[in-house]
Amino acid sequence: MQDDVSRLLSGRTIHYRNPNYDERDRPDEVYIDSVEEVSDWIFDGSSDFLGEGVILVNFEATVEVSVDDPDGGPYYDEDGGPNSSRMVTVGGAVTMSINQDDLRQFPAQSLGRPLLEAATVGIDELDQVSLVSRSH
Repeated sequence: MQDDVSRLLSGRTIHYRNPNYDERDRPDEVYIDSVEEVSDWIFDGSSDFLGEGVILVNFEATVEVSVDDPDGGPYYDEDGGPNSSRMVTVGGAVTMSINQDDLRQFPAQSLGRPLLEAATVGIDELDQVSLVSRSH
């Protein structure tokens, strides 16, 4: 799933409001150059069964990314120092597809690890992406 998050985040531009700037200024932007690591996964327990063996499970994750200024220059943080590493939170849904014939043939494997090993698991899109504020 980390590969899916990396594919969906890399090359994306995030707009955010720098709290140190005037409210009337346009939002700042950062360009996500690459994903370094998905450090935290949170599954809230909510899910939707779409039928035909497809289940969506909602998640939120914390991701360390390498960023650039969208105009191609170096990225400077809120304090004016060069820093290309930032944290973002992402949210979306993991899609689990399970072959219905396998479930009928091997019902004991429809729980836990055997279910995950038999299922096709992936993330097709991210519903939310937001920059994590740095604490001063």
